Amino acid sequence: MSEQIEEIATPVARPGVRGCLGRIALVVAGSVLGTILTVLLGLAILLPWRSQNVELVVVDLGVRPDEDAGSAQAMPTVELRTARSLVSATSTVWIGERLGDRGFYGLAIPVPGSVAEDLRAERTETGLRLRDDDGFEILVPAAWWEGGR
Repeated sequence: MSEQIEEIATPVARPGVRGCLGRIALVVAGSVLGTILTVLLGLAILLPWRSQNVELVVVDLGVRPDEDAGSAQAMPTVELRTARSLVSATSTVWIGERLGDRGFYGLAIPVPGSVAEDLRAERTETGLRLRDDDGFEILVPAAWWEGGR
């Protein structure tokens, strides 16, 4: 009897990860890496990179409310704060009182970014007028910032 040895064809070993646990480890590592990259990219795009605070000079047109009563009210501090990120810019006008290094106490008014360059503050009979040369105007009543808020 002659025995014939049957040759079993073995596939050529492919480089890479073999086995169930190796493939699960690749999926987990890819998920973790993808999550970390997504968070870092989201933070880089959305967080403000640059900010600028500019104090606006309040022009007094010579008219103060309750001038006859003798209560000359103090001019508020008006500050334009602009924060820029990779995709957006936000501008806010703060009206009120500066508390030194601790911050600002008062009223915040969002304004369009295109207006922020030429914005002026003028004291009027009833409060404060924020305006630019292109016709943008906001009237802020004095009661909104006087007396603390």
